[in-house]
Amino acid sequence: MYTYVSRKGCSLCTEQEKLIDSLGLLYIAADVDLDGDLQRAYGDMVPVLLLDGRVLIWGRFDKEELAQAILALEEGDS
Repeated sequence: MYTYVSRKGCSLCTEQEKLIDSLGLLYIAADVDLDGDLQRAYGDMVPVLLLDGRVLIWGRFDKEELAQAILALEEGDS
């Protein structure tokens, strides 16, 4: 399961969420400022896309970089 960690008022977070939505990925949205564990783990790293609790990609990324990150993680699991 994907989790998208972001914060309210973050324009980069909004931009990256639109990109993720355009790919049709299903995810749970989490606000880093409302969860102490997420705040400690990711603080100013947002936006962060997690897959099963592992960082898949963070910061500014494009569709190709996201696809490569997903592929690399899947290959690492094989």
